[in-house]
Amino acid sequence: MCVEDTKDVKLVQHLLASAEFVAKKQFERAGKLLLRCDKLSSDQGNTIERLVYYFSGALHERIDRETGTVTPEGL
Repeated sequence: MCVEDTKDVKLVQHLLASAEFVAKKQFERAGKLLLRCDKLSSDQGNTIERLVYYFSGALHERIDRETGTVTPEGL
């Protein structure tokens, strides 16, 4: 397995764990993992990076809705 594959696997693991924390309403834990996802993903990256980028954005929006907070992007 090459370094890029390892990075992609880790990225997907962080994303899935984040989604699980959101489902359990553990928003602080989810947010920490989503920050890692944000740093490693890109809308211009490979397929996995783009998937994580957009899914992470959706999870951020769900956390904002659930907690009643608004991000600068949401303004």
